[in-house]
Parts: sequence; C-alpha cells; structure tokens
Amino acid sequence: MYKVIEIVDNTQIIINYGTAQGAREDKQVRVFSIGRSVVDPETNEDLGTWNVIKATLTITEAFRYFSICSNKEVKTSSVLEPFPSGFTRTVTKFNNINVDENQITNNKNEPAAPIQVGDFVEIL
Repeated sequence: MYKVIEIVDNTQIIINYGTAQGAREDKQVRVFSIGRSVVDPETNEDLGTWNVIKATLTITEAFRYFSICSNKEVKTSSVLEPFPSGFTRTVTKFNNINVDENQITNNKNEPAAPIQVGDFVEIL
C-alpha cells in the first residue's frame, strides 16, 4: 500500500509510488485514512472499511520510486467568449432516495482531517 511520505508545501505532497511501480504524470491518486467498519446486520460479517477520502490529486512529476502530487485543476473555456460556443458546465446534484426513515443510522465517518505523512494512497 502506498503512503504520503512528505508534505512539501500546501500545494505539493510526495508519495512512495514511482515509475518503477507504474506511476506516470497526470495519473490520479486518492489520499485517505482508514474509516469505520461496515458490518452486514444479517450475517455480522465485516464487509470492510468506509474510508475517509481526504483528496483526489494528480501526479505532476513521476520519479523512479516516488511522485509529486498536486491538486491540479484544468478549466476549459471558449476562446470566443462571451459568444456561445457549445461550452457546457456540469453540475452534480444528489436527490433524496425513497428509504424507510426509521432505519436511517446517520452513522457517518468523521470529517476528513488534513493530509498527514503516513496517510494511505490509492492509485486510480
């Protein structure tokens, strides 16, 4: 499992995942901490953990055994603005689900803490 090994500043971290393991520039990674266990109420089987996602980052520089990651944002806009050019904006909305409200647990993970050295990294 890969981890955060250094926090360079508030725009860059270093992870122990490099080109020797398949890293390449523009690949995305997810930084997380281990969350609470999820248990099947019928079988009492532990189904795993609901991990706390701290950030989804992009590898901006890949070296043999480590990579530099940043919160890279690319904005696309029309060079013809303010004239319409077919450029669209995507908005995501989460609508309510029809559930039995008596069974809502509100058993959520704690809010994500800041990224720390030793946090886990998942390659996307």
